[in-house]
Amino acid sequence: MVEFLLGYVLCYIIWYQNGSILAWRFNTVLNVFQLAATLLGHMGGVVSLEAAEGRLYSGSTDFTIKVV
Repeated sequence: MVEFLLGYVLCYIIWYQNGSILAWRFNTVLNVFQLAATLLGHMGGVVSLEAAEGRLYSGSTDFTIKVV
């Protein structure tokens, strides 16, 4: 899990072997995590993720790197 600012909201990022990346934010009113964004684009499983300088970098078994 990686912490990442999505706009001004702190999100927790989880990645999967189906190539998707999900960003979850915590709703303090309801006291639950809610899906903030679904990132798609990799054809293979996501195997690495890094957040730096306001960007999210992901690497996949399809030999690509995506930058958001």
